[in-house]
Amino acid sequence: MRKTLLLALAMLCAPAFAADYVQAPGSSLVFAGTYQGEAFTGRFPGFTTTFRFDPRQLATSNLQVTIPLATAATSNADYDGELRGASFFDATKFPRATYSATKFRALGGNRYAVDGTLTLRGV
Repeated sequence: MRKTLLLALAMLCAPAFAADYVQAPGSSLVFAGTYQGEAFTGRFPGFTTTFRFDPRQLATSNLQVTIPLATAATSNADYDGELRGASFFDATKFPRATYSATKFRALGGNRYAVDGTLTLRGV
């Protein structure tokens, strides 16, 4: 009986808010820029995320995003070639970019901000 009670109490004390989130099908990662004064938008199909979040223990939360640079798509073949080529992403030499969260911050009202590092072209 005592072991059962201790187990039940231990389960009640476990963090209830921690969660590993799964990237939803159809999620998108988009970008925007300007080239010679013209605005354009694009996307990175095939990006993946790993996300663990606990609002009660922000220091243990984790966000990692992997971005396949060769998939950069703007619906403009000239832009796509330039983005993927050696003068911009150099996707042959650097096939992916990564974003790693380094700090989660509570903003109040059940809102949060994440500071992190984007690694692009090995930097």
